[in-house]
Amino acid sequence: MLNLAALIILVVSFGGMLFIVIRKWPKLRTAEIIVSGAATHEPLRERLRKKMAGLGPANGFSTEKLMKKALIKTKILFLKGERKADHYLRKVSHSQKFKDDYWGEIDKK
Repeated sequence: MLNLAALIILVVSFGGMLFIVIRKWPKLRTAEIIVSGAATHEPLRERLRKKMAGLGPANGFSTEKLMKKALIKTKILFLKGERKADHYLRKVSHSQKFKDDYWGEIDKK
């Protein structure tokens, strides 16, 4: 039953895609589709260099901001670790107090 439902959904989906392609075919034929970088046969290194040239302090990217964010995230990570360690230490100390008090009460009886 489940396989039949999945098959029906698959067929209807492909039918819908086929309907859309047939309906838009005149526009698709006349559309000029240009893939940037693929037709120029430029080496990957050159394309990356051109894309990276736009990045810099003038465009809002600065190493100072990046380092500041990294330091803040590192500080947050250490604070979370310190808080967890403190939580576990308190938990252990409370459990030891309970055990000491428990055995003390047993000895008194």
